[in-house]
Amino acid sequence: MSTYVLAKVTRWVADEPIPGLVEVVLVDGAGHAWTFVDKTAMFESKDSILLSTSSYPTEVRLACTVVRRTAEAVTVSTAMPAGLETTDGKSTFVMLPSRVEESPG
Repeated sequence: MSTYVLAKVTRWVADEPIPGLVEVVLVDGAGHAWTFVDKTAMFESKDSILLSTSSYPTEVRLACTVVRRTAEAVTVSTAMPAGLETTDGKSTFVMLPSRVEESPG
C-alpha cells in the first residue's frame, strides 16, 4: 500500500536542473503552510505532468509514511520513501485524515 499527503504546486521555480523545479505548499492539520522546492519528478500530479507551461496552482500527492494514526489526525513523514523536506528542513506533519490518501501497490 502506498500513502500520500495532498498538497498544491503553487509555481514553477526553474528549468534547471532537469526536469525542472516547482514550489509545493502543504497545509497541515493546524492550518500551517509548509513550503517544498524540489524536482517535478518528486511530486505526483493527479491531472498531468508538471511543466513550466502548466496552469498553477494544481494539486499533487507527496509520497509519505504514516508515523501515527488516530481518529482525529494522521502524523506522516515525507522523509520516507522519497526524502522530501521543506525549505526549512521539516519532514514530519500532523494532517487531517481527509488530506491523506492510501492506494494499493
